[in-house]
Amino acid sequence: METHRIPIEKELENLLEDVLGDDERTKEVMYRHNGFNCRGLEKLQDIAKDMGVTKEAVRQRSIKGVDQVCEALRNLEVPEKALTNSLLAAEFLKLLAPCSEKDAQMALYNESATDLQDFDLASFIYMLESINAQPGLAVIKEGSGQFLVHADHPHTIKQIIKKAREEVTHNGAGDIVSLANQVATGHQLIDNQVRCIASALEAQPDFVWLTKGSLQSSRSDQRVGYFLLKNAGRNPVELRLKRIFSVRDLCHEQWVHAKYTRSRKAMQIDVDLPVEAIRQIGIEKGICEPTKDPHILRRARKLDPKKELLNFEYRLWEFLKENPNSRDSEILEACQKRKADQYNVRSKLNFSVVIQRVGHGVYTAVTDEYPPLAQTSIEPLNDKSGEKDAV
Repeated sequence: METHRIPIEKELENLLEDVLGDDERTKEVMYRHNGFNCRGLEKLQDIAKDMGVTKEAVRQRSIKGVDQVCEALRNLEVPEKALTNSLLAAEFLKLLAPCSEKDAQMALYNESATDLQDFDLASFIYMLESINAQPGLAVIKEGSGQFLVHADHPHTIKQIIKKAREEVTHNGAGDIVSLANQVATGHQLIDNQVRCIASALEAQPDFVWLTKGSLQSSRSDQRVGYFLLKNAGRNPVELRLKRIFSVRDLCHEQWVHAKYTRSRKAMQIDVDLPVEAIRQIGIEKGICEPTKDPHILRRARKLDPKKELLNFEYRLWEFLKENPNSRDSEILEACQKRKADQYNVRSKLNFSVVIQRVGHGVYTAVTDEYPPLAQTSIEPLNDKSGEKDAV
């Protein structure tokens, strides 16, 4: 968008001066109620109170002013000349949408289209619509934020939020770049798409950044990474963290991540969340809390293993707690007495977050005593040993 000689609000002021002349009261109504000052729309009742007249009198002045402006524009040989900057700004906003209101305001200000950093988009759009210059735009509220969207696609922001909640429910956390590849916002540049998605998510009251990365672009605003929507429903990572901290008071974050990684295949999740994301999910969900050692997490509240563990998993864990370092043949024999099928035993031995493999075919229960805290980081993050025994 090219730099203009006069800002939009000054252009509109000149238009009213030319059309309404010395009719100051009608101009005041046009500024305050019809959006010609681009500072917000005021109610007829509030304006009437300030002017000492009835609400109906103010409404009639509003109708009169709009009719006069529309008539003047119709009589002009080239009516667009009177609104050159406003119409160019509307086209510019179409290219930006969908986006947050703040991003649109800053873009107009940076392009010298306005001198107002708090330029009110809703009043500007309302003004254009009142004089039959349909901009095809709308301002909607979503969460705590205002967003500029195309009038024929008003639900774009809601679709972003819906898809994000689905991703968090399935994976335990969402990834901004992955979400940008799944949701079509109409932007040609990935930077603009990511910025729009990040703004939509940050406006949600239950949104939390788990990690922050950056786009490989000079235009990036550093709002890229993993995120959590705390009210997104059943969270698979949360469930596994609850199981871990139901049997342990202190855990090394690397060990927790290793346990999550080994159980990820059973969850049918392709996303491998980083250590800091797993850690932050536990903290945000009130499952664990940080300690003086930045790598050690402490249980934040009492969790009952019998309630948190799956029924068969709890029985298996109880057996291994009473019979530590048991071989898989001994475990199978003991479990088969309880009419448990072999697949469940193998699956829990390989993927359960509360069972520790201490040697080839030898397992024990995870407890506060084992594995020792000093040794909880020895299991590599990319450990695939459990996959060999998987059935």
